[in-house]
Amino acid sequence: YTATTRQIVPLSSPSKTSGRPISLALQHRATASTSELPEHEALAIGFAARVRGYSPRKNGPLSSSIVGTTEIRFPVPLPSNNLADEGSVVIFGDWMAASRWTIRDIKKKVKSKAVGSAAAPLLSKPIRKSSFGIGIRSVLQGIPLKVDFCITDDGKIGTHVAMGRDFAV
Repeated sequence: YTATTRQIVPLSSPSKTSGRPISLALQHRATASTSELPEHEALAIGFAARVRGYSPRKNGPLSSSIVGTTEIRFPVPLPSNNLADEGSVVIFGDWMAASRWTIRDIKKKVKSKAVGSAAAPLLSKPIRKSSFGIGIRSVLQGIPLKVDFCITDDGKIGTHVAMGRDFAV
């Protein structure tokens, strides 16, 4: 089960040069599952719970997650040409809290028939990740590109490069 919220709040009036306002963008997603979830679907939950600066593959299979993103988007006017259509600079913060069903715990549950009891806990310790940083957005010949640089909560410098638009409402 997944629930997602997205809000984009203009913080200024549209600029005369770019026609877009400075805006605050928020996205939050909560995902939960049962212990019977197939592993490939649990891996998909882990992949979707991304935090910029971390590899989404490192999350592994997750049983539940809460993920949040906050961005302040500053439009940047670009010279009129055939290469780039629009640009912006983004200051962002990402966070994630998650848990996973462990194979050992599922085996204990099946043997003891105890569901969620103290004798057979089903969830591992919470997984927490966060990062904050700055990014550049541009649309080059109709292709939206993103490059982000960040510092993770464990002090590592990370990058995130992607194609596609930022979330919109």
